[in-house]
Amino acid sequence: MLIFTALLGIGAYILKETQFGLYLYSVGNNDEAARRAGIKVRSVRVAAFAIAGGVAALAGVIASARTLGVGVFSGGGIGGGTLLLESIAAAVIGGVSLFGGRGGAHAALLGCLVIGTVSNGLNLMGVENEVRLIVTGLLLVLAVSIDKIIEKATGQQSF
Repeated sequence: MLIFTALLGIGAYILKETQFGLYLYSVGNNDEAARRAGIKVRSVRVAAFAIAGGVAALAGVIASARTLGVGVFSGGGIGGGTLLLESIAAAVIGGVSLFGGRGGAHAALLGCLVIGTVSNGLNLMGVENEVRLIVTGLLLVLAVSIDKIIEKATGQQSF
């Protein structure tokens, strides 16, 4: 929990208070406009993927320490399994746009809490894993649809 809280705080600080955070939002919103503004788009993307890879590696180490072992299906199997769907759904439900340029660390945390609560509730009710995946997928589709409706209503384009 301490590591998570520290990473959340660092992520929120970087996104809101540093030039690199502004560059991330700019590249995510419109990479051509960012390029014309003098931002090195390729460097920002490489740095973003490097940070994401490092955090994913840290998460893997913590998960393997928690279960005292690692196997092929530790992360949900080939392709990430449920972890990939749940992480994308949590980010989108929290307000991070799939089309770039919007979101934040605290928004993603809110989405994680929603997905975790729904998943835990379905698990406690004894619902099968396939149904849990369907519900998570439906929540993801609903969140993306609402994101597009809001985008059209406000007249802002994310890409």
